Amino acid sequence: MGETSLHYVIIDIGTVGTIDTSGITMLEEVQKNVDRKGLKLVIANPRSKVIKKLAKSKFTKKIGKEWV
Repeated sequence: MGETSLHYVIIDIGTVGTIDTSGITMLEEVQKNVDRKGLKLVIANPRSKVIKKLAKSKFTKKIGKEWV
């Protein structure tokens, strides 16, 4: 396999007003797949309501606060 220049997977959730447990579970699955490939998941433009729910679910701790 050749070397890839891909380092990040960026998901822009700026239009997401709120998130529920199924949405958080989906992000966790994406994060696992991204990790397996040696990439970094970045969550871009989350609204404060979404940030609070991601923090409460400990998702931000899993990927690192600097990546949200």
